[in-house]
Amino acid sequence: MAESYGSDLHSRPQSCRALGHRMAAAFSDAFSRGAERVVIIGTDCPEITSLLIWRFFESLANADMVIGPATDGGYYLIGIRRFVHDLLTDIPLG
Repeated sequence: MAESYGSDLHSRPQSCRALGHRMAAAFSDAFSRGAERVVIIGTDCPEITSLLIWRFFESLANADMVIGPATDGGYYLIGIRRFVHDLLTDIPLG
């Protein structure tokens, strides 16, 4: 990750639960460590550049949430600037 996106970004291993729970845990962990804006990116998106990621973080300065829409109707990225526990509850993810 550091080679592709820079050494100032941090990654953490995922928990073993369902995708929505893993995403919520990642958001919660990042905010509990003092993050002011958090972005989660799908691992199957190799075309995402560090510039695109930076733009999403910049967008969070003026928005509560940013979403990168995928062509299949889902999304490849979701970013928030405050943790909302129920954000990913009861949503089928895969």
